Amino acid sequence: MKVLMICLKSWECHIMPDWLLIWKQYNDELVLVMTNTGSHSDVF
Repeated sequence: MKVLMICLKSWECHIMPDWLLIWKQYNDELVLVMTNTGSHSDVF
């Protein structure tokens, strides 16, 4: 798994081929978003 910083204090990780996990830390709160991005050909 490769973890990337996508913007200031936001991180992303492709947990499976078409699944993206994005998270951000706000002091004592952790916000997680998991989304199905579709295939590469669907996106582009």
